[in-house]
Amino acid sequence: MVKSKDTSSKKIDKVKYEINLLNTSRAFITGQMIIKLSLPSAGVAVDGMMNGDEFSENDTFTSISMFILRQLDEINVLDIIKELLEGLKADGEEVDFEEYFKGNIGLLVNILEFALRENYSSLFTGTGLMNKLIAYMKEFQTRQPQKETEET
Repeated sequence: MVKSKDTSSKKIDKVKYEINLLNTSRAFITGQMIIKLSLPSAGVAVDGMMNGDEFSENDTFTSISMFILRQLDEINVLDIIKELLEGLKADGEEVDFEEYFKGNIGLLVNILEFALRENYSSLFTGTGLMNKLIAYMKEFQTRQPQKETEET
């Protein structure tokens, strides 16, 4: 049986952060909730690309992270964030979510972005959702009749 890796790590501000990757079932269920929350953000990214803006994977995950954080009035968003960061370690020591990010929500955004990228990069980039949205938007745009402008 082939087994994938269980953790991923990244240095942020000289501290090595390690996250546990979600198992397939949890990733799928949580991913569906993230998609529902982040579609407006993905739509903005696709709209920008339709207007000739450069696609940036970093911008996509930053936008999704920020959008998720702005949805804190949704009851399950905090649960999603905590699930993504469950078992988070900083320099090998387990992090207490409530205490560690007190007064440093910017760091929370950076680590959330990292956790999203590690768990969902294939969903939002590559052959995943983002490319399907772009293809759909391009097809939709070519089907729309061109508006004629009247000169006066």
